[in-house]
Amino acid sequence: MVACSSGSQGAVGGAADGGGSHQDAATGDDSGLMLDTPEYKVQQQFPLDLEFTSTVFTRIRRIPIEYTCTKNYWYPPAGADARYGEEKSPPLAWTAGPEGTMSYALVVDDPDVMEYEPGTTSPRVHWTIWNIPADVTELAEQVPTTTEVLSVGPNTRQGVNDYLMTGWSGPCPPPNVISIFSRDDYPGGGKTTQYPHAYAFSIYALDTELDLGDDATKNDLLEAMDGHILAGGKLTGEYINKKLYK
Repeated sequence: MVACSSGSQGAVGGAADGGGSHQDAATGDDSGLMLDTPEYKVQQQFPLDLEFTSTVFTRIRRIPIEYTCTKNYWYPPAGADARYGEEKSPPLAWTAGPEGTMSYALVVDDPDVMEYEPGTTSPRVHWTIWNIPADVTELAEQVPTTTEVLSVGPNTRQGVNDYLMTGWSGPCPPPNVISIFSRDDYPGGGKTTQYPHAYAFSIYALDTELDLGDDATKNDLLEAMDGHILAGGKLTGEYINKKLYK
């Protein structure tokens, strides 16, 4: 396999002192998010030869709505008829790392947000988890959103994502058609078409366990594991809000 680095890897969220929301991240309001933080680029080269899969989605079969956000702020209040997700992480599996693997780390982000959501300058981070034991090659759905994940491993930890939350925050992009009213760039109103976001799931086999704090971000994780990556794997899942109602 051709060796690669994480040139497409994104920036980080922010401090772990708040219970942020999806709206905070998408609107860029004063929530403590650091969407303009420069990306950390992994310097080492490593093979992408870990097969990374999910039983609930593929590149062709999109991420089911139950693994997305519990309330999508792009939609107006719609009462009991609104269709929202369940904010649970999807099941994932990967092939075992090479000899010398001591742990696995996982990153999920959304590079497409930079193209489809104006003002966002780095991939939005949805999940970081590390120190997954070397003998664990799958994660069941709905990993607890806690810093320590003892159900996975004694030293398994999760960091802060770009929604200022620990663990998994599901996809929450705009609906596929947005009505525009009274904006300077749309003088008369109108509609703009959105496209599916391709969410990047990245698994890394490491030759060590990592010592990171409770407020660790994606940049912290990438920097800590740089030079310790034995192999990696990629999985892409698309999602778009096609309908407002069930």
